[in-house]
Amino acid sequence: VLLNITAGAAGFLLNLASLWCVGATSATTYAIVGSLNKIPGALLGFVLFNAKVTSQGAISYMVGMAGGFLYSYAKLQNTKR
Repeated sequence: VLLNITAGAAGFLLNLASLWCVGATSATTYAIVGSLNKIPGALLGFVLFNAKVTSQGAISYMVGMAGGFLYSYAKLQNTKR
């Protein structure tokens, strides 16, 4: 029972943190960060589990990272105005 209460409280606090992030930035920024945080995890998985990286997978990671960098650059340029 204590474990269920702890898990519920952690989930509630995680949702509050997510809502705070959306309020502090924007829904688009939150979605981009949510997508980009999966790239390092996947790359770490390839390293830890010695998995083969296909050319299609490598291109997907590069496109994802490039999109994140472009979004960040555009967001910075927009805030300078």
